[in-house]
Amino acid sequence: MRPPLIFLDTGPLKALLDTRDQFHQRSRHMFALATASRARLRTPVPALLELHRLLIQRRQSPHDTAAAAHRALAALVEAYPPEHTVETDMSHALESLARFPDQKITLADASIASMALRLGALVMTLDECHFRLLGARTFSA
Repeated sequence: MRPPLIFLDTGPLKALLDTRDQFHQRSRHMFALATASRARLRTPVPALLELHRLLIQRRQSPHDTAAAAHRALAALVEAYPPEHTVETDMSHALESLARFPDQKITLADASIASMALRLGALVMTLDECHFRLLGARTFSA
């Protein structure tokens, strides 16, 4: 049986990198479970873009630099290769956002859900509600 394909959402990635994050331990546990199951972990490009913004914004002092965010992203890309969207992912994501105007679903999340549906992947997320609403299967601890 082929190991599962798991797309990494922004939340667990950020929590993994930030030891002060309230979900740090949960994210470490999720990554450990995924690794133990020999899952193929991939980082959707929309999650990388969202994560970069969060890393830049979370800088605590002038000594924190964009270079630190760059190093963190480079390490993630090496460990969990990026997965790119295709045109149909974006079309599907925009349709999903139109279907749920009362929800605070981001374009990044809708795109990741579309990618997961297209490729039969699970999504490792801290926001299972939105991904399930979009029809994506989630990976959780």
